[in-house]
Amino acid sequence: YLNTEQSLQDPVYFAHNFEPPGLEPYWSLLNPKYTPWIWLGGSYPGIRGAHMRVRNPETFYAAWASSAPTEAAVDYWQYYAQAERSMTRNCSADYTAITNYVDNVLANGTMAEQRSLKLALYTAVESGTGGQVPAFVNTTTAESLTNQQVASYLRLPLSYYQYYGFAASIAPFCDIMETFNDTRTRTTDNGGTSKALASESGIAFTHNITAAWSAFLTGIAEIDYDSIPYTGSDPTQDYSWTWQYCSEYGYYQRGNPDNEHTIESRYTSLDYFQANCNETFPFPEGLPSTPNVAAVNKYGGWHINPSNIMFSSGEYDPWRALSPTSIEKGSPNRTSTQYIPQCNVPPANNTVFGILYKDAVHVSDMRALLNTSDINIRTSVRSASVAQSALSTSMLASACSKAR
Repeated sequence: YLNTEQSLQDPVYFAHNFEPPGLEPYWSLLNPKYTPWIWLGGSYPGIRGAHMRVRNPETFYAAWASSAPTEAAVDYWQYYAQAERSMTRNCSADYTAITNYVDNVLANGTMAEQRSLKLALYTAVESGTGGQVPAFVNTTTAESLTNQQVASYLRLPLSYYQYYGFAASIAPFCDIMETFNDTRTRTTDNGGTSKALASESGIAFTHNITAAWSAFLTGIAEIDYDSIPYTGSDPTQDYSWTWQYCSEYGYYQRGNPDNEHTIESRYTSLDYFQANCNETFPFPEGLPSTPNVAAVNKYGGWHINPSNIMFSSGEYDPWRALSPTSIEKGSPNRTSTQYIPQCNVPPANNTVFGILYKDAVHVSDMRALLNTSDINIRTSVRSASVAQSALSTSMLASACSKAR
């Protein structure tokens, strides 16, 4: 049965029963009683590392938790807020304007206006090289789109933000959307086709929403998502993680119409996420009516403060809002410090020992250890080496002896 307690007990059992072939004479010495076990993990594994230092400090002596959202929450509208904050102001302004425009048409527009909007968006999404549109794209198929499907299409430019950040994921789309032919601007090539870069206010403000919608559709149609490196996912792991967030963690990344800078449709709602969970796991006695976040937050949530742990976060990580370094409204707004705490003693004054990487996103430091050419990760390589040094200095190489 997959839940927080079982996921924590598994590595505890592993550590106390680790007997690798060929090292039989040393099996007893590998036990956590005699050899310090160090946990390294990013994202969900980072959460487990933090929990382990609270639940089983005698088994895992120290931990490095990267981008660990230790606070479980059902309502997590702040996820895409981080992406918006990292965007150029003109692109953010237009993305927000388009989101509100589409939501308004879906809620208050005539049937003809809704059909026109859906067909235009569906055509842009499905168009191929050179603007070729598949035969299955027509008024009938477009009209069958649900409001939730429309909302998911609006999020397409944000698909890879979590790991690649603004520069490598959203910026190419923004560059296309914010650059358009404007016949009122002086030409530079004598051909009447010079491209005008929208001001920081965006196209919707400097021109109108119709022009912004047209530019947005152009960006959707022309962006080459295949050029973004992606290793794919494991369906089994995806299914397991879906069960975990549906049952305990929540993390429903809804659109928040009360956020004046929202770039996610209100039709991606809490009810939408809960319905998906119920449909995925239609068991009579399966899921609770809403995720049981208390099963996770009993280990501290935002306030988690064990000893011998380093937290690292990316400035624009969409999961930072639920991490110990969160600065969101309602969070404890704890201060990060690189002052090395004493061994087996939590950082003083509720501070968080660790590093906040400027401009980085999700697990950028640990991903720097991978063989990758991603620009966001490359910029974190130096920071990652600093993080490793801090970890070894504070937890292993200092004059610290393990408590017996």
